Amino acid sequence: RAAAPLLPLPRGWGAYLRARPFPDAAAATRAETILRTSHLTFPLTVLWLLERLPGLDLAHAEQLNVHIIGAASQPDIHPQGKYEEICHVLPCLRRLTLWMVGPSVPPSLSGTFSAVQLCNECQAAGCQIEMRYLTETYHGFMDSAIYQPPDLAVAFNAGLHHHLVDPEGETWRASLRRMAQARLRVGFTAYNAEECRVDAQTYEDAGAAPLTLGPVRNPFRSLRPHKEGFSAGYTYAWDACLFAAGDAGGGPAPLPGDNLESVKERSDENERLLVQR
Repeated sequence: RAAAPLLPLPRGWGAYLRARPFPDAAAATRAETILRTSHLTFPLTVLWLLERLPGLDLAHAEQLNVHIIGAASQPDIHPQGKYEEICHVLPCLRRLTLWMVGPSVPPSLSGTFSAVQLCNECQAAGCQIEMRYLTETYHGFMDSAIYQPPDLAVAFNAGLHHHLVDPEGETWRASLRRMAQARLRVGFTAYNAEECRVDAQTYEDAGAAPLTLGPVRNPFRSLRPHKEGFSAGYTYAWDACLFAAGDAGGGPAPLPGDNLESVKERSDENERLLVQR
């Protein structure tokens, strides 16, 4: 757990893992380190989006409310402990509420909540993480009495261009329009650069809010490659690229070089140093 907010976030995984070393980092193999990025891409992507989108004093935030749209049991929800990394980066944070919302949330979880077991340091600091679950469309959630506007709504590896051409498309369009009307901070990730481009265009064509970030390479994408089942020789990675929208205003600009072209078969210097250990 950091003594002071680890902000601005380092430029990539290599710099991040040097700035916030893990107890077993020295003994970790290359494969173990890559798997760690696959585990932490979700909380670090949330933090990077919160830092990039305007209107929030992240360094001094004591409470955060994050909605994960279209959540499924894997990999968005489990393991729950990965989201504790947000508390480690933001020592002022005392309460993190994570809503897992979507038709694919297991019905047995819908309407329930669970407290995440935290490390001794986080417990001593009084930090709490609560995960809540709802099997519902996002606009249905917005219409409910339990809804409270989030600090960030994010859809990991959403595949919007797939959903908007099938019967689920109308529910996505309704949710996108409602999010735009509410001027929410929203982010969407994709498995690769081309999918991110198409998803971003699909998002704008659906009448959603104008993009304020991206499409860009995600500096905290998973470094673990997955084999593409339908295209021989191609791989993809969780949260490889992203785009986002939110209220206009100040806030950091995207980092130099954070563009989709740079994601093609090329890691930045931090990642090369990381995987060559």
